[in-house]
Parts: sequence; C-alpha cells; structure tokens
Amino acid sequence: MKSKLLLILCLTSIGSYTFATGTSYTNANIRKQADSQMQGTAAEVEITRKIRDRITSTESLSMHAKNITIVTLGDTVTLSGTVTSQEEVTSLTDIAKKYSGSKIIKTNFRITK
Repeated sequence: MKSKLLLILCLTSIGSYTFATGTSYTNANIRKQADSQMQGTAAEVEITRKIRDRITSTESLSMHAKNITIVTLGDTVTLSGTVTSQEEVTSLTDIAKKYSGSKIIKTNFRITK
C-alpha cells in the first residue's frame, strides 16, 4: 500500500513542467517528443548523441543540466528540462549549436536554484 501511494505521489508531482518561456509541457508531450526521436533518421540520432556526449562530459554543468531532454527532428534541435542558471542555458545552447550544424535550436528550460 505504501509503495502504491509513493508511486502515485511521484507520478503526480512530475505531471507537468512550466519552463522559462511560460509554456506548460506535460510528461505526455515530452514522451511524444522522445518517441518521435526514436523514429528519426540516423543523422538526427547521431546529432543528438554528439550533443548528449558533449553535455555529459562538461564538468561545469550541473546534474540537472546533464539530464535535459534533447530531441533532433528535421531542421530543429529542442532542448528542454531544468537547469540551475542562465549560464547553463547559454552553455547548453552553445553546445547544441556547435554539434547540430545549421539546425534551429529551440529551448524550453526552467531555471531553479
């Protein structure tokens, strides 16, 4: 019983996110993006992998920043999640620009302390 209650509390607490842009994203929307990524081309998956590798190897980024969602579809790379500062937003965006070529970078971050 306690484990079921804990699971319900966890699921309801992560039910939606509001990013710095003021847009509300639900887990379903984020999952839909991630599912779309799995259907992406090999080139899109490779861009996502390069960005993820660089982000996770950057020691100055927080664990939050290293766990963002990265989706590459068509001409757009979307970065979303929680970060700890505007500096992290800038670093993440710069990394995505460097490894994505000429793709459009969209960001949906929530800054927390």
